Formats: sequence, structure tokens, C-alpha cells
Amino acid sequence: MDSALYTAVLPASRLDELFARLPRRCAPLRRLIDARAESGIESLFRLAARQEGWSVAVQVSITGVGRVDLVINGWLVIEVDGDRWHSTPEQRARDRTREAELVRRGMRSHRFDYNQVMSDIDGCIGVVRTLLAAGHP
Repeated sequence: MDSALYTAVLPASRLDELFARLPRRCAPLRRLIDARAESGIESLFRLAARQEGWSVAVQVSITGVGRVDLVINGWLVIEVDGDRWHSTPEQRARDRTREAELVRRGMRSHRFDYNQVMSDIDGCIGVVRTLLAAGHP
């Protein structure tokens, strides 16, 4: 749903109509939708992180870095990489430059790829749990 809204495949104006047709028990799901998510794996990760009780900001702009996928608890940047924007040598070099800038700005970051999120979301959440326990740099 997030991706459909982000790409405008589903106009936001039609969301009320869609939920009106669903059983009432589906109504609470509406608050989980976030049209800022740029991919389905971002949405999956965001929802898993929120289930942990963490504060999760979506598509956060950071000066000198640009937009990052997620910021957990105000300081841990999580990037969730699909192949489309993170597979070429140039794209990976750009990612490393952004990560270095985050470090210079006193932030910690971690990247997960599509396969990690889709095949082992619990393991990914475990990594985040460990990073958060280590504390803010």
C-alpha cells in the first residue's frame, strides 16, 4: 500500500474509498500506511521496527548527506537497499560516501539489502537491537 501511494498508482484520494469497502476490522491498518516509504522493503522494516517500540522516522533529510530511509530513536540511520539504486559500482561508491558523512556528523548507520530483509527480518531487527544497546556514538 505504501509503495502504491508513493508511486501514485493509488491516489491518496482513493484511500478512504478503499478502506470503506474493507471489513471494519481492517480499519486499524490504515494508520500503518506511510506514503513516504519508497519501497516495500522499507515499509516492512519500518513496521518491524515499530513493533519493537522504537521511534522510526521515514525519509529523513540530513544536511550534507541527503535523504536516508529510516532514523531509529533519533540517531541510528538505517538504509534498506534494493538492487535498483544500490547495485552498480557508482551507486555503491555514493553509498559509502554518504556513510562516511554520517560518521563525520556523529551518527551511526547500518545497511541491509533486499535479501536480508526479506529472508531474515528477525535477524535484521536483532542487529538494530544490538546497535541501539551499544548507544549513541
